[in-house]
Order: sequence, then structure tokens, then C-alpha cells
Amino acid sequence: MSDAVDQVFEQLYELENIDVQAFMREIENEILMTALKDGTGKTVEKFLANMSSRARSMFIEEMEGMTWITPDDTQAARGKIVALLAQLVQKRAMSLPPSIVLPDDSRIKTMGTRIEERIDEMDKKLDLLLQKVDELQSKIT
Repeated sequence: MSDAVDQVFEQLYELENIDVQAFMREIENEILMTALKDGTGKTVEKFLANMSSRARSMFIEEMEGMTWITPDDTQAARGKIVALLAQLVQKRAMSLPPSIVLPDDSRIKTMGTRIEERIDEMDKKLDLLLQKVDELQSKIT
């Protein structure tokens, strides 16, 4: 799986800027930093170019401070990015240029599904929490 993931990851520079910006809103900064850590080339430049100068400066500073990141961590983060990308494409929230072909790997698809399930679970917990807050506020007033 790693070769296919790396291939897709290294092609992300081909995305339109608007798609990169939308994608960055969907991915956690720590995952993106881990995936880009010690990276070079067009993909790293593409993501950094789609940040404001202030955000880019803070991003680079924080990423450089992540000295504990291992190559395995980087590979796992890239897998998460490709999984999220696959999920967004599947939902038609994003499209890919024809040159980027997602791996036909059940692990990638499963990872995207697990991410979606965790988000749904967190949404349910947040709804319950907000409901409890409303109940407490009504008791106070």
C-alpha cells in the first residue's frame, strides 16, 4: 500500500488551489504537518503556497519542532490524507485531475469509512452534550 499512497501523495501538487484549500480545511494540521515533515518538492510547496504568510510561518515553525516524527509516522499520516481524499472524492465534494488515480485498495477505503464513522460518533456525543447544556441552562433560569 505504501508505494501507491506515496504516489498519490506526491501528485497532490496537481490539485487546483481551491481544492487544496478546501482539503486543508478538512484535515487536521498535525496530520498534514506529519505528512509533509521532511518532505521536499512540489507537493510540500503546493500546500505551503495555499496558506497565508502568517499561517505558513506558524505551520513551518511548528512542523520543524516535531522532532519525534518517524518515517512510519509520516507514512501513516500520508495514508490518512489519501484516505480522506478518497472519501471526499467518493462524496463528490472534490474531484481529482485524471492523472491522479486513487489506489484500489480496500484498506484505503476502509480507513475513510472508519474516519467517517468516528466523525459521526463525535457528532452524536456533541449533540448529547449540547442537549445537557441546554437542560442545565433552563434549570438555572
